Amino acid sequence: MNGSLILLFALFAFVPSLISITHAQSALRIRNIQYCELLLAFNANDTVLVYNSMGRNLCPEVLLGPLNATLPTVAALFGADLALLNGPRFWTMDFATPVISTPSFPGQGSWVQNFAGIEMVLQGKLSANASALAAGMETAYKPSKVIRKTNWTWVIGNPAYFIDTPQGDRFIMQSYSRQLITSLTAASLSGLDNLLSLPQGFTFFYLPALEANITVATDSAGVVLTDSFRNTYSSLNPGLYLGNGAPSPSPPPALAARAISPVEYAVAHPYDR
Repeated sequence: MNGSLILLFALFAFVPSLISITHAQSALRIRNIQYCELLLAFNANDTVLVYNSMGRNLCPEVLLGPLNATLPTVAALFGADLALLNGPRFWTMDFATPVISTPSFPGQGSWVQNFAGIEMVLQGKLSANASALAAGMETAYKPSKVIRKTNWTWVIGNPAYFIDTPQGDRFIMQSYSRQLITSLTAASLSGLDNLLSLPQGFTFFYLPALEANITVATDSAGVVLTDSFRNTYSSLNPGLYLGNGAPSPSPPPALAARAISPVEYAVAHPYDR
């Protein structure tokens, strides 16, 4: 590994310990914005901390190789059992109002970390150990709980991508990944149905133009699903898994694209004015 120990400590300053989730941010317009995540797994309490570059930078791909090469050092400096890089990824919702984690350990601003030149913010927590996290990077179509506070919106007139499950739930795509298909773009997502290895009873479908806004708001916990290409989806009914919900309604037919009126566009895209 290149570089001295002193330089490595300079790259990975502000090592965390305990976390409380309390700090809110303003809404960000993020459709097709590139980002990446760094996941830190702690076996002692079966916790995975999720750091995200959203709102800090566009996760320059030139820095991903050097960061990936130093992941064992990252884990050691944080006292974690495993560090994993998740990206590059691209958001598929239009707006996000995250609630950022504020640290309960000394060091002002230390909920923001600089990982080998890529600044990230602590944005969530998973219940898993290092082995489960490593397996989860390759395991698809298994819903999992994530501790986070977010408010995500897919706006009228824009495309959206869904997976329906045999249990009656519906997941909406929150981000797509280029980790396994480096040529994947927003324009090619509508053709995923011909590429995905869907288990029996699972259905992928695409709506080219939503006829109403869709909002996924999680006050404390959400449920996510990953497909066979590491694209991620958020449950529209997390209560089905968290013990306080009922199955989603039956899938509607795919909607044909339609023209959007100037009034509708102004409501859906306020930052374009």
